[in-house]
Amino acid sequence: PHVMHTGKAVGPSVLYLLMTVGWALVRRRRMTGLSRWALAVMVGGGLANIAEALFTGGVTDFLPLNLGATTVTFSAGDIAVFVANVASVIALIQRRAAAAYSP
Repeated sequence: PHVMHTGKAVGPSVLYLLMTVGWALVRRRRMTGLSRWALAVMVGGGLANIAEALFTGGVTDFLPLNLGATTVTFSAGDIAVFVANVASVIALIQRRAAAAYSP
């Protein structure tokens, strides 16, 4: 089953994407390989959602996740952004752990 979400606002998505990229550019010296990968995946997923919303009038969610009595559906862009956020948290934990153990 798939669901077309036509209510997702493109403006806030573009603003969030620009803020994320801007923040990454400011902190690029502290970025690791994993955090760079996460940024690339996050930008790709965000652009995919924005492009689909602009060209088709909405984002089609087609990847189901059954949660007992309810089923939630996601788009490929949503999954990419989620995975990128998880990778960003892992990169942050790794960087802080490395800083705590460095002399």
